[in-house]
Amino acid sequence: MTVGMHTIRTWSLRHPHSNFSSAWTPMRWSGESRTIKAHKDLSQNDAARTSMQQVVDGEGHLAVKARRALANLARLASDFPTPLAAVPTPGWKGRHHRVLGNIHWSHADTAAAIHSFKAGRAKAEQHSAAGERAMMQVRLALAVSFADPDRAADELALAHQLLDGLDQRSNTLLVQVVALIKDTGTSDRDVTARAESMRTDIETAGLPFLHRFVELALAFHHAVRCADQDLAVTIGQLRTLTATGDFAYFTDIAHFMAGLPLPAPSTIRRTRSEDDVRSAWRGLVQARQERLLAESCPCTRLRLRPDTSGRSRSRVQAGHRARGNQPASGRCSTN
Repeated sequence: MTVGMHTIRTWSLRHPHSNFSSAWTPMRWSGESRTIKAHKDLSQNDAARTSMQQVVDGEGHLAVKARRALANLARLASDFPTPLAAVPTPGWKGRHHRVLGNIHWSHADTAAAIHSFKAGRAKAEQHSAAGERAMMQVRLALAVSFADPDRAADELALAHQLLDGLDQRSNTLLVQVVALIKDTGTSDRDVTARAESMRTDIETAGLPFLHRFVELALAFHHAVRCADQDLAVTIGQLRTLTATGDFAYFTDIAHFMAGLPLPAPSTIRRTRSEDDVRSAWRGLVQARQERLLAESCPCTRLRLRPDTSGRSRSRVQAGHRARGNQPASGRCSTN
């Protein structure tokens, strides 16, 4: 494995008990699991897959955890049927509720994601697994943040409470991204400034995989505001960040949010049709636009011009021109 020494040093300071050996033995699961986490945090998922496959091939008592990790890595590589097929077998040790929740939110199936993450949180509580409980709460807040900002505020408060005292730097940073999604469509200067601050924090923490979540949050924000130029820049950033294939579905989601056609046929392996996923993500954007317009003025008409992918968009109708949080000029217009 090739890792920059500065990055290793940064990661090691945050995870002092980790090592970067690729040798796997059952007696060293704790240390080696941190090695796998390091690979993932550093966006080196090919190395993580190789190490996990060695454990699975050994068919020892750690194979269940390794299979769980491989299923998660398949999802990160935009292959959703593989982890879904593994769900009947992992059980609690395989964290199947987490697997299902991650699949559902990625397909914009908010209700199903919430159900899975809540079930995973309850199981974690039963097993006194504080770290897993906090992780499930953060993921629950993430799923909610796109659809229900009010509830997201409550879920974020609980996430902060459950993270208190835990060494979960990546989830602590992800909570900040969730807060950004919750505030989508509000003051553009505030949202973009917070995003820039998060980029710095992510670099300092040595957790580059989180950059994709920041850009996805910005894509949602720009799509809601119909800020086409800003959205194009963000999609370009996502394309660069997902060039290896990992998290490539984030780039598709950004197009779906804005009702834009994909530049080429998608390589994502989904559990639902592309049209269904596109419609679901676009629906979350339109729902946020309606909410912001209603908060700005109850007498508002927002007309969305035809979807450039060839699909028509719904119209939000009321009476007068919006004030305050009216979406930026671009693919939205008002009468």
